[in-house]
Amino acid sequence: MPQGNPIVDPFHPGPGKVFITGIQALVRLQLMQRQLDEKKGLKTAELVSGYRGSPLGAYDLQLWKASTKLKEHNVVFQPGLNEDLAATALWGAQMHRAYGDTTTDGVFGIWYGKGPGVDRTGDVFRTANVIRTSKLGGVLAIAGDDHSAQSSMYPHQTDGIFQAVSMPVIQPSDVEELMSLGLAGIALSRFCGLWVGFKVTAEVIETAATLHLSTLPEFVEPQDFALPPHGLGWDSTLAWPAQRAELERRLIEERLPAVRAWVRANRLDRGVWRTNSPRLAIVTTGKAHQDVLQALADLDLGSEELKTLGVSLYKVAVSWPLETIGLIDFIRGHERVLVFEEKRSCIELQLKDALFNEAGQFRPVIMGKMDGNGSALLPEVGEFTPAMIAQVLVAQLADRDPSLESRLVDLVRNRCASSKSGLPGRRPYFCSGCPHNTSTKVPEGSRSGGGIGCHVMALSQPELRTSTFSQMGGEGVQWVGAAPFSGIDHIFQNLGDGTYQHSGLLAIRAAVAAGTNITFKILYNDAVAMTGGQPAEGGPSPVSIARQLDAEGVRHIHLVSDDPKAWRKNNELPRGIEIVDRSELDAVQRKLRSIMGVTGIIYEQTCAAEKRRRRKKGTLSDPDLQVYINPRVCEGCGDCSKQSNCIAVEPLETPFGRKRAVNQSACNKDTSCTKGLCPSFVEVKGAKLKKPDKAQLAQLAVEMLASLPMPVVPPLAGNYNILCAGIGGTGVLTVGALLGAAAHVQGLAASVLDFTGLSPKNGSVLSQVRLARTEEEIHAVRIGAGTVDLLLAADLLVAAGEESQIRLSPHRTRGVVNLDAAPTADVIQNRDMIIEIDGLTLDLGRIDRVNQRDSSDTEELTVFNAGKRNIVLGQAKTSDEFVFGGGRYQWSPELATSYYYGGLDGIYKQHLVYLVHQLPLVAGQNLKSDLRFAHSSGEGGSNVDNDTFGALFTYKLGGHGFSVGYQHLSGRTGFAYVNGADNVLPNQVQINDFGNQEEHSWQVRYDYDFAALGVPGLTMMTRYLSGDNVDRGPGLSDGKTWERNTDLYYVIQSGLLKNFGIRLRNASTRSNFLSDMDESRLILSCSLALW
Repeated sequence: MPQGNPIVDPFHPGPGKVFITGIQALVRLQLMQRQLDEKKGLKTAELVSGYRGSPLGAYDLQLWKASTKLKEHNVVFQPGLNEDLAATALWGAQMHRAYGDTTTDGVFGIWYGKGPGVDRTGDVFRTANVIRTSKLGGVLAIAGDDHSAQSSMYPHQTDGIFQAVSMPVIQPSDVEELMSLGLAGIALSRFCGLWVGFKVTAEVIETAATLHLSTLPEFVEPQDFALPPHGLGWDSTLAWPAQRAELERRLIEERLPAVRAWVRANRLDRGVWRTNSPRLAIVTTGKAHQDVLQALADLDLGSEELKTLGVSLYKVAVSWPLETIGLIDFIRGHERVLVFEEKRSCIELQLKDALFNEAGQFRPVIMGKMDGNGSALLPEVGEFTPAMIAQVLVAQLADRDPSLESRLVDLVRNRCASSKSGLPGRRPYFCSGCPHNTSTKVPEGSRSGGGIGCHVMALSQPELRTSTFSQMGGEGVQWVGAAPFSGIDHIFQNLGDGTYQHSGLLAIRAAVAAGTNITFKILYNDAVAMTGGQPAEGGPSPVSIARQLDAEGVRHIHLVSDDPKAWRKNNELPRGIEIVDRSELDAVQRKLRSIMGVTGIIYEQTCAAEKRRRRKKGTLSDPDLQVYINPRVCEGCGDCSKQSNCIAVEPLETPFGRKRAVNQSACNKDTSCTKGLCPSFVEVKGAKLKKPDKAQLAQLAVEMLASLPMPVVPPLAGNYNILCAGIGGTGVLTVGALLGAAAHVQGLAASVLDFTGLSPKNGSVLSQVRLARTEEEIHAVRIGAGTVDLLLAADLLVAAGEESQIRLSPHRTRGVVNLDAAPTADVIQNRDMIIEIDGLTLDLGRIDRVNQRDSSDTEELTVFNAGKRNIVLGQAKTSDEFVFGGGRYQWSPELATSYYYGGLDGIYKQHLVYLVHQLPLVAGQNLKSDLRFAHSSGEGGSNVDNDTFGALFTYKLGGHGFSVGYQHLSGRTGFAYVNGADNVLPNQVQINDFGNQEEHSWQVRYDYDFAALGVPGLTMMTRYLSGDNVDRGPGLSDGKTWERNTDLYYVIQSGLLKNFGIRLRNASTRSNFLSDMDESRLILSCSLALW
């Protein structure tokens, strides 16, 4: 087992191995910077300010959690009201000396926000950057990019925004670089006087990883750069506006060149390895560096083999402005340079510019978004994957090593075919008891505008008539512009309390100024539930919002609450405000939509998820009420779902049809489901849900564990990948975190990447856990296509979704799957909705009589050839009931599995399992595998006891088909099936089925389709079968049989007799215990389309 010194506390000073999340690494970065300053004898402080948003949604929570430790290190956390005001505060901290005496030598700052927050802060970034940072200050602007819109309205990329305002851009590629490059970014900012952009993606920031804590770094100043006499930092002697041109000159001519010199001196951009026979130089940055390393590992290409192939690797940390001297020196002599960077080009374009004037013999071909011929190569949309990169690399290197093409084929073959599972998606939906279940409804004939927040999910619910959305803070202003040209008079506009405080109040002010007919619905939920339940900055309340709306000129303000009595005696509310119960929301909206001008509704109801948290913590009382539905009274009309829009009201299948039930585990006691006039609801007071006895559970766990054998753990070779798939809020992320932490404690290396999006709202969540012996063996935190070793499927629908399915492999993956299909949100709109599975065929039937081929009447059922198969029937010799049921599932075009149960009442019961797989080889060739197993047992006193295994493999080459098959029977009897029916044995042919006691048989077969010779409709088949080892009873030799079949078949393709078929069959069989037989058959058939 790998040895180490695992540390549990992510903020432990070290040294040693620590398991730390990306968010924790950012907090640790601040402590490390203070330690660096203290080591130099500097009395500095730090200001952290910004606005939350995925993938940085939990940053503020972690800062609050570490507040005691941060305070000890003179770190001030001041959440911003919005992103641009937070940046303005940090700008002020850089020039704190302008306000007089100070208490510190300097203040370094960290700004944070997601991509759209970077967009809106551009003006502050530009101005603060021109004014510059202080010598002992510096600002690191952390931007959370979401390249594939996992948790955003659309994909976004911040590089171009930072570049436009002349901010250097650093792109860390893993958790360790969040700290090492973060410290470098602050040092760079101090040196050059510029704010430094720090671009992070989910693969970096929403990851946990094992890493070694090293000593604090030392940074040096460049010796090849002459500092100007006035320095590079904030200069209070510059007069504005008189010297504003000087500010621009210093920015362009001094500070940006200083960036390149500092990056070069401190080797932030570096060669990972360089070949002595240069041909191809690979250049990477950020997340793309992970993907490239993983692609090389998937192709089994190590650095030494790559050097032999003439490949070098260079990693860029600062993507803009690019330090080109070191890069050009590295790539000199290479024929081609391939740049891997996600989204729009940055490095590629700068490198082309830098090489433009190079002499032709020294200028390599630069490839990236385009190849050397100007054709598209790497996509600008979406995200890179290791599989995508592997294909590009093989295309570049296959001429030097042809084996790479077969390695790529193996990669593709080992993953599951990309196909739709047929299962419905688990789309996000409002939580059980969510205020938005009611607050987002509008009266018939009205429509509403959406915005940023949980309520944006109204866009996916047509019945809520919400079809538009805006950027954060623009809610309602779209209607201000559209209203003069619209045929309708009025809309409602949803606006969350967090957005209202962020910037939404300005939108209301704009609507008032324009005199627009609109009703703003301020959805006051008392928490920012989407990112973890944080309070809205500044702590707005219904009272303060009402007073602000009144002062802004909003008319006819209504406070709608689930507890109106609590507000009616509040003297701080503005005069004239109407307080109503939430049950009257529809009437209030009908009234307001007929009033000219801007009107307002404050819908006050605490977030259901936050209520649940507070009840668990004991800070909020838990109502003494449980609501149930009596299924014997319920008519299954679905009105309770319509009234409540609540996901906790679920379908219940009963012998009397589909009813409804309240999921007590999910219910947040909103009780909106009881609004309808339904007698089936039962309200229980004074009772509590019974919880399991903890001591009894602990004892049961001990007993169960004692009875389990200790697993034999194989040695860990390479990566072991675990995919946890389930519904948000059910502990999937906790499982992933526990697995990663347990591996760390055991001395292994681990990484955990969580993809959540809107998973807290009943959506899909994936936790990707990767284990290895050393950190160096984990190149990318995202599990690649076809590389999952263990699937932990807490939810069937999520596990069968495309994001999960592409990572599975039919050859590698083992799964533990919860087969219970929890209802999706679709049952709310469609009371009769069921989870329909494309590719699944179910069969259920009952037979009570049979008509033999040589008889005109029907008779009761019995077993075929019972005596010769050593089957002894019990009291019942015949039966009047054969029941069967089962299904077939087409997992992909190549793979299908089946299970069936059949039982002849009073005689036998049978279980059948099938697997059919088609393996495409090359064009015109494939290999089909048909595997079958049957278990039969007696009933009613019969002695039926048989296990049968059969396999048939067919290789197709053009019109040819070559097959071999084997069938093995074991048990006290032969195979049992109903006389007069066909059975499922692969060796059942024209005369025999080779299904006798203990019989072993094989077959060879040849088919030909004459369509390959230009004669469609004509086919031919011939086969030979041989069986032996038949138990004929005491004192008798083993039974033996052989059979030969030939079949010629033609179907007329056109004309009056189209679809008319002629089949000629011939068969011969010889046996030492069955009858010898020769027979020929002529069969005429005709297919008619009836509908």
